[in-house]
Amino acid sequence: MSRPSVLFYCQHLLGIGHLSRSLAICRALAARFDVVFLQGGPDIGRTLKADGFEHVFLPPLLMREHDSSLYDPSGASSIEALWSARRATIAPYLERSYGAVVVELFPFGRNKFKPEILGVIAGARRANPRVRVYCSNRDIMVQKPDQARREDSIVRILHEHFDHVLVHSDPSLIPLEATFGATDRLRSQILYTGYIAEGALEGHLPSTTREPRILVSLGGGVVGAELALACAQVSNAFPDHGMEILTGPYTAAADRDAIAEAVAQSPRATLRGFSDDFRGALASCTLSVSLAGYNTLMDILATETPALVYPYTANHEQSLRAEALAAKGLVGILRREDLSEVRLTEAIAERLASRYPTARVDLAGAARTAEIIAEHIP
Repeated sequence: MSRPSVLFYCQHLLGIGHLSRSLAICRALAARFDVVFLQGGPDIGRTLKADGFEHVFLPPLLMREHDSSLYDPSGASSIEALWSARRATIAPYLERSYGAVVVELFPFGRNKFKPEILGVIAGARRANPRVRVYCSNRDIMVQKPDQARREDSIVRILHEHFDHVLVHSDPSLIPLEATFGATDRLRSQILYTGYIAEGALEGHLPSTTREPRILVSLGGGVVGAELALACAQVSNAFPDHGMEILTGPYTAAADRDAIAEAVAQSPRATLRGFSDDFRGALASCTLSVSLAGYNTLMDILATETPALVYPYTANHEQSLRAEALAAKGLVGILRREDLSEVRLTEAIAERLASRYPTARVDLAGAARTAEIIAEHIP
């Protein structure tokens, strides 16, 4: 007997967090459904090996951080040509019938992709008028100067085109209304799932056997080189611990060279590229020092790893999430002024000596997402 199918759309732009979270959800979905995964950003070597999982790579688009303009990462095509090529790639998959469509982030973000996303939804509804459409959304919304007008637009799109909003959060930690004022207008559509923590799915559970190692990581690597540099420079202050520094797939060559030079000055530090088993590395280290993206924090929580996090301050998302976790004692926070040799050494030493707290956060979001969709599909 054939299984119902789910179409999942994900467009990642600056980092890898949205893609990692979406693949974690797809792993849970693939246990129940056939899944077609439309990926709109570059291939970074991440996929799933699961029966019934089909990974479709659209001609990639990325976004420049300084002006939010879209561009072809290969530099070979115009934006107009890429939109056309993406439509051609998507079209055959809209001839199939799906029980559910899941769209990552939109309409809370990815507004530049609105025509494409609404086209995917419309095509899926033509093939199956009963298809359920879900927005897959994180816990914290980015704030904009025209927030009220933007929220009106988001609510209107959700009412017109979506059945439910899956909020991947523990509302006891950060409810949607903390950063989205129009939440009351979506009450009938909102479903909390808990946070998405892929590490728990892969079996990287809390370990009582940890190596004397400090793991420094930069996520995708677009930002955060100053954190890696500062850590390399204090690594000799911890003679009982090795320090492993992970750059990201998007770390600039100049930043990687500077980090490598700093690591070369320390016999306690080593430098590696992006890890395919970050959660395994977390589960076996003594302390994590990292940026404060959604997925990194969930991996830290899933493995119950003592941690210092360095929030990206261009928007409030990472700081708000990190502060909520710090209030429960689950992480310590580093600011730019804490990257001096004296202050960073003190912060690392203090965290190494701390006992892990007893507070817990709901991390069952991937499994709960699959359960919700299974409950809804006729």
